[in-house]
Amino acid sequence: MANTIDQAFIKQFETEVHLAYQRMGSKLRNTVRSSNVTGSVARFQKIGKGAANTKARNGDVTAMELAHTNVEATMADFYAPEYIDKLDELARLMKSSLQLWTLVQTQLRLLTLLAHWSKMTC
Repeated sequence: MANTIDQAFIKQFETEVHLAYQRMGSKLRNTVRSSNVTGSVARFQKIGKGAANTKARNGDVTAMELAHTNVEATMADFYAPEYIDKLDELARLMKSSLQLWTLVQTQLRLLTLLAHWSKMTC
């Protein structure tokens, strides 16, 4: 049991982060910068890597002295096609068809039960 506690907390944290991000007026939205790009180049600042240090009680804290650089990202259309094997595509279509068939069968059963119930109550 003790071995699975950390996995449970990881799953719970992951779920909570996903839900928080999906909320209307996302709470995480204010934690990132966003801007409208005019032209074909977007410019933004990048902060380098840093490492935390330990310190003794009443000791001095050493600064990380991170490198600040400007980065340019050229806006362009990129294409990344993915070729699908015919058998893989057939398997995916069969799975989708089976899921749709199961959904239709479930709805038909519910409608049948509803019709039967309405006859009993009338």
